[in-house]
Amino acid sequence: MMPRMDGLSATMQIRKEKNVPILLLSAKTEDADKIAGLAIGADDYLTKPFEPQELIARLRAVLRRAKPMLDVKRVDLFNLSVNLSDFTVTLDGQKIDMPPKEIELLYMLVKTPMHVFTRDDLLREIWGQDYTGDSRTVDVHIKRVREKLGDNKHWRLTTVWGVGYKIEVL
Repeated sequence: MMPRMDGLSATMQIRKEKNVPILLLSAKTEDADKIAGLAIGADDYLTKPFEPQELIARLRAVLRRAKPMLDVKRVDLFNLSVNLSDFTVTLDGQKIDMPPKEIELLYMLVKTPMHVFTRDDLLREIWGQDYTGDSRTVDVHIKRVREKLGDNKHWRLTTVWGVGYKIEVL
């Protein structure tokens, strides 16, 4: 009996934004409650009271099953998902076509929102130490990413004048 939101609502909200392992601990013991929890996205359901050893065993099992999911190089920020495992970007559930460098650039910015990256940081990380081209290539890629993503009510790709770029959470 959580304050503000019940466990099923919390699970649904988490599933909308993240793909992480979820184990529900509940005082509700009816089969219908267990089925509902698993149906909306929980990976396991454990009723109270429980033995600590059972909780540990279930947590290990959930994490073991989730390991491939956790190895995916994917970041999510509200309605934006950037996945380096398959080089895809989705916004509001729609796939956005981008070349690999734009996806890598966006991934780096989204995985640490509010952190300002200089052009040199981005060049070194994405294009590599041996890159000998113009540093303004970052500006061009940022411009293209902005055009493809458009405006958003949750976040925006911001220029920090004289410093670099960041994803700003609104």
